[in-house]
Formats: sequence, structure tokens, C-alpha cells
Amino acid sequence: NLRKSIEQMGIVHPISLVSGPMRDVYLRQSTGKVGKFFPQHMIDDPDKALYVHTFGGSRFMYAEILGIETVPCAVHDFADMF
Repeated sequence: NLRKSIEQMGIVHPISLVSGPMRDVYLRQSTGKVGKFFPQHMIDDPDKALYVHTFGGSRFMYAEILGIETVPCAVHDFADMF
């Protein structure tokens, strides 16, 4: 179980974060706008979003549930945000 693994060993592999236009269809509503899970500034300019890509969403969720404040990340910066 992933939650138990994170409780025992922490997050071992980095979470993949992406900045820039959202490529995943499930992140956008049928209107083409950014979904409800993003802060207002990313909703206002979805081309400057920072989000968990395909690899890491569950680890990120469990880190939040377990109160882990710092997690290893690999950031793929397609919007020159960093």
C-alpha cells in the first residue's frame, strides 16, 4: 500500500511537476478552462500553471494527508517560471 510505504520510508522517488500549458485532458473542464483544483492565479493564466504530471499525483496526495511539508520534485519548466 502506497500510504503505508510513505509513512515508513517517506517519498523515495521525486514527484514530476510541470509548468506551462496543461497537456492532460482531465485537468481541463469541458469548457477548456482549468479545473477547480488550481489556485486563482493559475486559473486566470493557465499557461503559467504548475501541476503534478502523470507521475506523482498519488504520492503528492498522501504527502498532504500525512502532513509531509517537503517532498522531492523534478520540475519540468516549460513556462520559464523558475
